[in-house]
This record gives sequence, C-alpha cells and structure tokens, in this order.
Amino acid sequence: MNFRPTPRVCRIAFAVLAAALAGPFAACGPVTGIVRFDTLATCPHQPPTGPESLPPGPTKEDLQCALSELRQVIIPTPAQNLLAAKISAELAAGETVIAVSEKLAGEGKWWAERMLFGATNDPVGLYLLAVNMGQLIIRHPLKALKDLPKVERSLKKAVAGAPDFDEGGPLRVLGMLYVKAPAWPQGIGDSDKGLELLEQAVERHPDHPLNHFFLARALWDVDGDSAREQIAAQLAITRNLLAAKDWGYAAGRWNRDIADLVKDAKLR
Repeated sequence: MNFRPTPRVCRIAFAVLAAALAGPFAACGPVTGIVRFDTLATCPHQPPTGPESLPPGPTKEDLQCALSELRQVIIPTPAQNLLAAKISAELAAGETVIAVSEKLAGEGKWWAERMLFGATNDPVGLYLLAVNMGQLIIRHPLKALKDLPKVERSLKKAVAGAPDFDEGGPLRVLGMLYVKAPAWPQGIGDSDKGLELLEQAVERHPDHPLNHFFLARALWDVDGDSAREQIAAQLAITRNLLAAKDWGYAAGRWNRDIADLVKDAKLR
C-alpha cells in the first residue's frame, strides 16, 4: 500500500526538520544552560538580518536584544549566524561573572560552528570560532595548551582568507595570540611574528582603536621599558580614536584595558 502524507503530516515533518537544523535555539526558546536576559525592558521583537541592523554604537541592551531575537529564528541566514557569533563574543568579553561569560562564549562557538557547517574553511567563521574559543581559554588558562593549536589553525586560515574582516580582526587576534602564548617547545608563542602581524593590522586599518591598543600591549609584553615611547604614542592614538566615534558597549572595556596598561607601564 502506498502512503501519501497528508498536509498535516507534512507540516509536522517540516517542523521537526526545521528544529533539527536550528539546533538548541529553535522556536521553542533558549535551552537550559544559556544566558537569559530577563532584565531587558523592551526589545523590537524583530530579528536583525545582519550586522548592519544594529544601531550605531550598540549598547549592552542592544546586543542582548539582538541575540535574544536571533535565538528565536528557526533557520538563521549566514549573516544572522555571523552576527550572533560576534555578539556572543562581545558580551562574553565584557562579562565579569566567569560562569556567565563561559556560557556566552560557548554559545558564540556554537553559532560560529553553524557558519562552518558545510563550509569548513570559511575564514570569517573560523575567525569567530577562534575569538569565542579564546574567551573560553582566558577563563581556563590551564586548558589553553590543548586548545591553542586549533585556535592558531583557525586564525591562520582567517588571516589568509579574510585579513580585513572586523577591521583587521584576524591579524590583531593572531598577533596577540603569538605574543601571549608560551614559546616553543611549550607552546606556539612567537613574539616577533606577533608584532609583525599587529603592525600589519595598524597599517591596514589605522582607524580601529584596538589595532593600536593591541600593538601597545604587545610592545609592553615583549620589550617592556625600552618601548615606553612607542607604547605611549600608540595609546595616544587609541584614545583619540575612541573619542572620535561612539564605539558602544565595547568602549567601556577598552578604556579599562588602557588604564591597566598605563598603570603597568607607569605612563601618564
């Protein structure tokens, strides 16, 4: 006997397939274990279509609203996966509660892996995967040695395929990874290579404050007091760029990082 599915059966089958494709953030809502943003006042209830949908200089609440809405999309577009991975990393980086930061970075890693499903060498997806993994590594340094090779491989492919994404993001993140990681034979660290990549980020994207700040931070870590003039010059540029534009939620963290470096290097 031949079976002909009824329209109702077709609808149920499609719903099951869509939920499977959507993973843990299907229309039923966020799964247990992710960060809920219960303190939000009102959100637009309109999922952003991509990074261009965010307001200029997005606040923490803007980012939380966008991520909350993206979680409800059954089958997100590549641009929505990208935005969700990026927002998750930004919220994780600014979070002071370790358990909350870990959940956000874990979610960001999941979104990035969705970008890589069927496109395993997508350089932007690999970059966002590495950025979110980096947040997890920061929270658990003892696990870093196990995960660093994967992060390095992802960032190298990102540098090769999309060095200008996020205004030099792959260059500055891989550069700082080489500066901060233990050197051979314990790890992948290479301060010369790291500084070279950070200088490339500054040259290619001189208008992004993080490129200058990361170079300043690396110069202090590598050369210490002998590089104080260069460090001061890069920090001055960083401050000017921060003052010239509304960078949103990230600006608060960047200013705190600048203050820490000024204190460490005994600069004014």
